[in-house]
Amino acid sequence: MKSVIVIPSNEKRLREIATSLKNKLENHSKLKPVKIIYLDDVNSPEIIENNDIILFGTPTVKNDIYWPIQVMVDSYIHKMQKSHLKSKIFSAFTTTKNPDESCRCLGALLWTFNETPAKILESLCLLDGESEQQVSTKIDTYVKKLFQIVA
Repeated sequence: MKSVIVIPSNEKRLREIATSLKNKLENHSKLKPVKIIYLDDVNSPEIIENNDIILFGTPTVKNDIYWPIQVMVDSYIHKMQKSHLKSKIFSAFTTTKNPDESCRCLGALLWTFNETPAKILESLCLLDGESEQQVSTKIDTYVKKLFQIVA
């Protein structure tokens, strides 16, 4: 299964999390390789069409997701035939000071896929200031849930 993690290029912390996710996902034999690409480099629906697992990393800005990611998802998803999404898995992750608002915003981002036959993995909300051990444990749990969907 081809996997991609899409993040804004200007977010160092999201890049670190994406790298950790990539490394842990590649431990699963079915999920190699995992690519990390920057949102600025996404210019067509092919990013969704050519991958089986699509994870979106977004900063939380003023209790909302990074708007360009929402625009990209909304514009591309409506250009695709819904039947092409049947085998896809979508999810999202963020770092935040306000987990309730951020998780709600990630839910809004992924809501677009509720109208499709795609599978949606519960989002990952990491709190600013959490220890590396806490972050690692949450990422491990998230990856295990993804492995259960893939299995």
